[in-house]
Amino acid sequence: GRSGRGRRAGKGGWGRVVGGVLLTVTATLLLQYLRKKRESHSPLTSLLVSTTTATTTATASTSTTTPTTTPSTNSTNPFPQATQSYTEAYEELCRRGPVLRVKSGSVEVLETPSQFFSSLRDNIAAAKSRIVLSCLYLGTDDDSLQLVRDVRLALSMSPSLKVTILCDYFRGTRPDERGDSSASILASLRDSFPDQVNVHLYHTPKMGKVAKRLLPARVNEVVGLQHLKVMVIDSNVLVTGANLSSKYYHDRLDRYIWFNNEKLLADYFSDLVDAVSQSSYFLSEGGSVSYPDSLERLDSVAYHDFARQKVAQVFQDIHQRSLDSSEPLGDTVLFPTFEMPGEEIHHDSSVVQYLLSSLQSDHLSLSSPYFNLPPPLESVLIAFTPGNCVVLVGCPNPNSVYNSLELPYYIPFLYQEVLNGVAYNLNPSIR
Repeated sequence: GRSGRGRRAGKGGWGRVVGGVLLTVTATLLLQYLRKKRESHSPLTSLLVSTTTATTTATASTSTTTPTTTPSTNSTNPFPQATQSYTEAYEELCRRGPVLRVKSGSVEVLETPSQFFSSLRDNIAAAKSRIVLSCLYLGTDDDSLQLVRDVRLALSMSPSLKVTILCDYFRGTRPDERGDSSASILASLRDSFPDQVNVHLYHTPKMGKVAKRLLPARVNEVVGLQHLKVMVIDSNVLVTGANLSSKYYHDRLDRYIWFNNEKLLADYFSDLVDAVSQSSYFLSEGGSVSYPDSLERLDSVAYHDFARQKVAQVFQDIHQRSLDSSEPLGDTVLFPTFEMPGEEIHHDSSVVQYLLSSLQSDHLSLSSPYFNLPPPLESVLIAFTPGNCVVLVGCPNPNSVYNSLELPYYIPFLYQEVLNGVAYNLNPSIR
């Protein structure tokens, strides 16, 4: 060791040794937890996108969850030339959740982080009726502070403008080196416009009181997170995987899909964020974090029922509004899915498993920053032709905790270990 610290247990040396052993043991236990957990973080959404001019399906991702509902509107198959397997898949998806039709001309796919940031700012500046921002957290950097100033200016220009912001409780209250957090930054905005701004912090019900006291910051976020990343501004919707912080505005490439002037889709995601918000903590005057009195009295079973009912109501409402709409049907079909495992809502995972196991295909590509597939999906991968299942994941180095000197440093390597185990077991099916 440099400076002789690795050769003898000098002043504080034994403390480092014991600390290292504890970190190793804790990291091993965390790995076992990840292997057993193998399910999505809380609130998460995906978006399956199909066009009526093609028989293939492309996938884009976001965050939200929903239980099974009555068959959705527009259930007449828009793919008359499709194979039987795709026709059956379309009908099954209609039975499982909402189906929305939009115009292909309204879809705008961005290519760079800077386009994401500038387009978001432009839309906020033009907002008149609503701004809904749902993400893991809002950064405390200068760019994110500028975004908050943009929202503040829009509020001052439009007294009827309503703003809803949903973040994760643990990530949103974690302070930076200056003591700032998403919650502290948004508190001033909320206090300045108390009748126009609502800020909510989702707390996974899987985090019990004992674990909450024992698990340190960052590590506690492994248990479950608010991962619904969607922005609704008036009738425009941005589906993305990016957070609202500087590295996502400039460095980290993600997916960014705008759906412009699609009111029904905007209403759906706005209502969905509201449903999750009603099951969450909220910022009150002075920046204090409060929990709704109506939820405080519920036991876990009643809370789960409450959350499921709120999401089911969103599905039913959007189904009815689709039936009542006088707008002509668009040429692009959307299947928005939603996952909320802490509340036992498993819509997204069931849809993904159904598609992978039922559609006839000899090729599969998976892309994720972290690899931690549920066991049912692992078994599906084995059925693919050897070498035709491609997995693309991020390496540990770009991770925000890679240079940490504490336990979170191990988290990227734990996900890597999970991937290595899956690749070993499925070889040669996977590459």
